[in-house]
Amino acid sequence: EISLGLVGSEMCIRDRLREEERTLLTMQYLEDLPLAEIADQLGWGLSKTKVKSFRARNKLRKLLINNGIAQETDPSIMG
Repeated sequence: EISLGLVGSEMCIRDRLREEERTLLTMQYLEDLPLAEIADQLGWGLSKTKVKSFRARNKLRKLLINNGIAQETDPSIMG
């Protein structure tokens, strides 16, 4: 399991993402599955999967920046 750092004293950044967002990002980046396969496994259309992926990445990026883990100009942040 990935620990992305602490927010405040207890909460991991990972816990600030909804279950759906964590699942999607895990499938996309850790399991390296194509979006079409993720859509199929989750029972979503491809367009819905793309939109949810975009939003989840942006949410994670903002969390990482706001908690001092990454900088806004850092190219390694899920571009």
